[in-house]
Amino acid sequence: MTLPAESGNILTNDTSGTVIQVKQTIDTAASTITNSGSAAAFVDHGSLSVAITPTSTANKILLFATMTASGNTADRLAFYKFTGGNTASGVGASANTRTRCLQAVYFPSTAELMSVNMHYLDSPSTTSAVTYKVQVAPNFSNGNLAINYYFANDGDSPVLPRMASTITAIEVVA
Repeated sequence: MTLPAESGNILTNDTSGTVIQVKQTIDTAASTITNSGSAAAFVDHGSLSVAITPTSTANKILLFATMTASGNTADRLAFYKFTGGNTASGVGASANTRTRCLQAVYFPSTAELMSVNMHYLDSPSTTSAVTYKVQVAPNFSNGNLAINYYFANDGDSPVLPRMASTITAIEVVA
């Protein structure tokens, strides 16, 4: 319950763990990311982007993302991470030239269909709008990463899936 105070401030009965707001973006477009070299360079994962404006600098933003992808090259990796806010800390430790990410997917064979799920609790420490994105770095030498469709056969015979990717941002009282 929210009540206005005589001072003009808003009084709430929000307690730690209370959800304040939820924002979500769904990407249904089939797209392809091409990597022309063996080095992993992060690019936006389709249009997976969501903006949220925290109501307090102390509050946290709980992020969830679900993606499906397939590759056209066997024995390769794809690295995933969030960007925006303070998500830079939500990646693996630095070690030589290894790619720092939140999640990684291994494609053991050509056109393997893989699902990726990520979650992260961010502390943006702001009341300004924050835009969060999912980024992917396909580590394919001259290969392609198919987003939201099955790379090997994107046809109707046999009937193959078209998937949706989502990103959700939930503001939680700290």
